[in-house]
Amino acid sequence: MYIEVIAKIIGAAAPGISLLAYFYLKGQHQTEPLSRLIKIFIAGGLVVFPLLVIQRVLAPLGDGFWLESVLYSGLLEEFVKWSLMYGLICHHVEFKQLFDGIVYAVAVSAGFATVENLFYVFLMNGNTVSIIWTRALLPVSAHVLFGVTMGYYLAKLKTNPRPHFLLLSLFLPALFHGAYNSINSMLTPAGDIWLIAFMVFLWWFNIRKMKVRIRTMI
Repeated sequence: MYIEVIAKIIGAAAPGISLLAYFYLKGQHQTEPLSRLIKIFIAGGLVVFPLLVIQRVLAPLGDGFWLESVLYSGLLEEFVKWSLMYGLICHHVEFKQLFDGIVYAVAVSAGFATVENLFYVFLMNGNTVSIIWTRALLPVSAHVLFGVTMGYYLAKLKTNPRPHFLLLSLFLPALFHGAYNSINSMLTPAGDIWLIAFMVFLWWFNIRKMKVRIRTMI
């Protein structure tokens, strides 16, 4: 019993932690404090709980497709992550390099995705291994990639405070999130192909942004 619970926890946490490690090691030469990154990861996980309260409060508005996929999930989830990044980290944490914006946003998103993943692994019926693998390749990876987009534009905002960078840091990840949810809800073979194509696009788009931040370190 205990071994099964521990295995589920490790399986649910491993994807988010692994993706955070990948992006952290990409900027390893910046010597960003690991202890700070762990705190930000934990904070990203904790914002899941106020989000659940907000979603519960808004539930009486309805549960249609657009409300569920675009507002409750896409915009609200990215907004709580963005609020943590912009309200706390961007104003109170010094960026040694512009790449730090990406690493911090990935830490927030990975923490959020890890807690969300724990809920799914323990509450969903079905094959646990299949659930872990599917969520690692799709929702967890997507959350982290939304974080790369958010962190890229917040890093630009840090050095070039133009309003459009602020708007892009929130609404572009929210747009990607809403698009992901919409495609994922198709539940057809064509939908699966579109979802894979969209994930490839997200990786391509965000790896390009990451490489730009690495090349332009200050």
